[in-house]
Amino acid sequence: MENKTGKYLKYAIGEIILVVIGILLALQINTWNENRIDSKRLNLYTQSLLNDLELDKKRLIECMVFDSTKVSIIDSLSEPVQDFIEDYSDRGILTIKSIKVNNATFKTMSSNNDLELYQNIDLQNSISKYYADVEYVIRFENVYINNSYSNFEEFVTRNRGYTLEGLKGYLNSMKSASENESDWYKELIELNESITKKLKDLLKK
Repeated sequence: MENKTGKYLKYAIGEIILVVIGILLALQINTWNENRIDSKRLNLYTQSLLNDLELDKKRLIECMVFDSTKVSIIDSLSEPVQDFIEDYSDRGILTIKSIKVNNATFKTMSSNNDLELYQNIDLQNSISKYYADVEYVIRFENVYINNSYSNFEEFVTRNRGYTLEGLKGYLNSMKSASENESDWYKELIELNESITKKLKDLLKK
């Protein structure tokens, strides 16, 4: 009787061990599968982010050159002011160029809490900072865009009775805004390049 009981216990223990091993294997396979899916999704996000950042960089450089040119033109301001403005207004000295970044990938990742797929906390923070800084610059631009003019004729139409001092004051405010923008664009480009390098290094692994 005792012999049969011993055999039964051994059999039961063996069955339990097999069940536990089966559960552990299933969990391991499930974890492996989830990691594989996450890795694939992360690669897609990374490629998409790289494309967005590349387009952003081109636009940022374009805007920075635009502002630098505008500042140089305003610095060369000569008399009579009206003639000077009429000659150069079509080159954008009375307006602001918006950066219009590509943030669709970032928004998707944020809404799905998928930034956490990047295990590098520094990279997560850099990406978040980049798009937060971009939003700040866009808000600044929107204020000036609402008070800018596509050409001198529009300025005259919207500011009847303007004075030369008023016009010069407006140009100086545009110069100051453009100088601020240029500094921000430079910082954004540097951050853009830093993130791009980290993402490319990630794809190499």
